[in-house]
Amino acid sequence: MNKYKVIPLSREYITQQASNIRKATQTENIFVFPIERIIETLLECMGGNLEILEDHELPSNIPARTISYVNDNSNNNLPYTNTIQVKESVYVGATLGNPEDRFTLAHEMGHAFLFHGYINNNYVCKEEEEIPTKEDPEWQADTFAKELLAPSYLFNGRNHEEIAINCKLPLKYALQQSDLVIAESFIKYELDPNLGQVFKNKNYVVNYPEIPFPLDQLLLIPSNAPIFRKLIIKK
Repeated sequence: MNKYKVIPLSREYITQQASNIRKATQTENIFVFPIERIIETLLECMGGNLEILEDHELPSNIPARTISYVNDNSNNNLPYTNTIQVKESVYVGATLGNPEDRFTLAHEMGHAFLFHGYINNNYVCKEEEEIPTKEDPEWQADTFAKELLAPSYLFNGRNHEEIAINCKLPLKYALQQSDLVIAESFIKYELDPNLGQVFKNKNYVVNYPEIPFPLDQLLLIPSNAPIFRKLIIKK
């Protein structure tokens, strides 16, 4: 069974693309990004469309999928298109604010917006081949979805549980975003880059004597608090 990899994209590039969408749709400071309303407009601008199908029309394990071009079985790819097919129950769930369904739509939007199916941006590799993270279309689409639904600047003192509720984002993805915000803060203030890199993947208590509490609570401390001022100037 073959799997695919795509042209490598950095997290910074993907973040910028998600940010561009929020700016273009004037939703920069809105917590609940209206993905179910905006996705169709964005697809139309890209020459694609959104197809809402009855649940039985897609496999039971596929809530939605992106079709970027059609193969006519003669090794010829027909003209490029960006069509997202989504189960009706998933689309309805997204309109009702279901976090998982909202993430599904944003994830598929990532596939379409990052041109994962474009013929010159899609490479077949063997099943046993390990795909580098930045070349993994699923990682790219997940990153796009998280940055679109819960960009880091919305945290602003909020922890991952608050972001999950306010942005209607699945808790596990809110936690991943929280870890990144914290890790990048450590790197930004030159506290300990290695520690920052560790926290991109883990969430536990920091051993800094100045911080006798879980790292995710760091975001709850006012920026003018003495303990925080002491922390950010530490070299």
